[in-house]
Amino acid sequence: MSSYDICPPTERYHEESMVLRELSRKEDELFTQLDRSYDKNKRAEALIHRDKRNRINRVVQDLSNEAKTQTTSRMFTIKRLAREKNHWFSHSPPAQALATAVIEHCLHPRCLLSPMDADYCAQMVKNIHLQGTPGFSTLMCYDKLLGDHIQVMTFSCSEYEARNYGRFLHGILVDIMRWHGDEQAFMQDNRTKIGGKPVYLPGFQMKWSSKSVVAIEDIIKWTDYKMLVKKWHRKLSRNLLHCLESGQFVHIYNALIVLKEILGVFPRVEVLDGVGTVVKNVVDTILQNEKRSDIKVLGRSYSASLKHRESEWKAPESSKIGVPPKATPTAPAVRDNHKVNGVPVGPSSGRSSASVPTDTRRATAAPASAPSAPRSQLATKSTTPTSTPPPSAKPPLLTKAAMESIPRPEVVRRVRPDTKTPPSNPDAMNVDAPSVGP
Repeated sequence: MSSYDICPPTERYHEESMVLRELSRKEDELFTQLDRSYDKNKRAEALIHRDKRNRINRVVQDLSNEAKTQTTSRMFTIKRLAREKNHWFSHSPPAQALATAVIEHCLHPRCLLSPMDADYCAQMVKNIHLQGTPGFSTLMCYDKLLGDHIQVMTFSCSEYEARNYGRFLHGILVDIMRWHGDEQAFMQDNRTKIGGKPVYLPGFQMKWSSKSVVAIEDIIKWTDYKMLVKKWHRKLSRNLLHCLESGQFVHIYNALIVLKEILGVFPRVEVLDGVGTVVKNVVDTILQNEKRSDIKVLGRSYSASLKHRESEWKAPESSKIGVPPKATPTAPAVRDNHKVNGVPVGPSSGRSSASVPTDTRRATAAPASAPSAPRSQLATKSTTPTSTPPPSAKPPLLTKAAMESIPRPEVVRRVRPDTKTPPSNPDAMNVDAPSVGP
């Protein structure tokens, strides 16, 4: 079997069909436009666009038929697996030993062969779980796949095998993260319906047992599953960091390849905060001290991709530092009804100061308790009390008071020189002569 038998790429078929249909539409528009032209050469060119449109339509039809064939093949394969699942592990081996045997003899040897085989192995683990295969513990299988042997698998591979192994881990982590982020999807993939009744699958049992009927109490809780995913991420990071810090070429190079393949699902801040920062610091240290060009080129590529996804593995600063507390509202200051701008004012005639309107947009007359001078003048006379103006005197308007509060420049008198000559008789009294000076 291959990955097309258990999970055909229906989305990819749909995307390619949409692109080709758009090209066919454009070619059809060009054909229609040129075919209606009066120019003979343009009408001949229209035939070329018609042929292109027909070829594209044939490709779209072939893709549609191929997608239907793949879907039919998948349905047949799933039915066959459902018939055969009860005989795979009928000898009832221990769940831990069975998971180890499946990994050593089935998953690891094939996932290194090609990218398609890597995808097939990751999808096969999920399909065995969804089939409710008796005797197979999905939790134990994932626990061993993401265990301490990752370091050995990483440095024992060639460059091509390391890429395939990273692709396999990516497929495993995609399914794990989907259940981690959605409780409804987690519960949906752990039960099925037989005869209209819900039946729970045995793969996610907290304590493994080979009983035929599994109750909901036996299934691991979603919160406990999230803690288990956190442990798997911690093991994965520890093994890959050991390879990066070993100083050996194969260890570092293959670890960078694996990290680059699983970048979309590891590291993740919602699972384990701080791992992304540690990985970034280790890679930056390697780039500063490493002299081998192969490692530096691959390390720069991974570092740039990791920085581009910084929001996925690094918590925002607001969650670390904390949002500053909001200012608590304070009670308004008690107003002294007997003072206005620091100047004591006498009581109003039968009214309290609370009834004084505060709308300054209108030029209305102030009440009897209002000050009789502008505010700027009152501020300078705050130390001396003022008497209340008589009720008959009209207070100035607000606009006029504001204009009067503006300081005016000092008046400068111009002195004109006296052009008249003094009298010739010094003994005569100078009565009519103007005085000199101001």
